[in-house]
Amino acid sequence: VTGATLISLLAAGHLPKGGTVAAYTAWLLLGLAVTIFRRDRLHPPLRLVLDFSAAGTIALGALMLARLPASGDYAYGLNKIELYAIVCVVPYLVGVVVGFTRRDLQLFFGVYVAMAVAAAIYNSFLLATGGANKQFSNRYSLDASIDVIGLGRTMGEVSLVLLFLIVRAETVRTRVLLLLALAPVAITFVSSGSRG
Repeated sequence: VTGATLISLLAAGHLPKGGTVAAYTAWLLLGLAVTIFRRDRLHPPLRLVLDFSAAGTIALGALMLARLPASGDYAYGLNKIELYAIVCVVPYLVGVVVGFTRRDLQLFFGVYVAMAVAAAIYNSFLLATGGANKQFSNRYSLDASIDVIGLGRTMGEVSLVLLFLIVRAETVRTRVLLLLALAPVAITFVSSGSRG
C-alpha cells in the first residue's frame, strides 16, 4: 500500500483507473523477484509455504471462482476475484518469502513505516494548509486516487507497528522519535474517517 501511495504521490493523482492497484502489484512483484533471485538467499522450507493459511487462501480463491457463474453481476464478481489475487494472494506470497528471514522482515517493516510516516506527514501538511482531498463528508485523503478506507487501514497498521517499536525501543531518544512519528499517523488515521 505504501509503495502504491508513493507512486500515486509522484504521479500527482494522474494515474488511470486501476493504476494504483497496478502500481501496488508491480511493487510487490519487484520485491518478490529481487528476494527470490538473490544469490545469498535461502528459500523457505515447504512447511512454511504449504500450511493451513496457504490452504485457506487457496480455498477462498477457489470458492470465489466456483461461485462466479451464479453471481448477479458477473463483471463485479470477476473484478473482486482479480483484486483478491492482487491484494491477498500476491502479498501472502511476498509475506512468506520476505518474512522467512528476520533481516529481510526488519528491513520490510523499516521501509514500510518510513514510507507511511512520510505519507502521513505530507497528509498532515495538506490538512493544515487546506489542500487535502475531501472524499465523502469530512473524510480526507492525500489525493483522489487514494481511497480513504485503505489509507485508514494502512495508518492503523502502521500505528500498531510503531507501538510495538516503542515498547521494544532500547533508548529514550528512539522512543521519543517513534512517538513523534506516531502523531502524523494518528492525525491521518482520524482524518480519513475510516473505521479500518
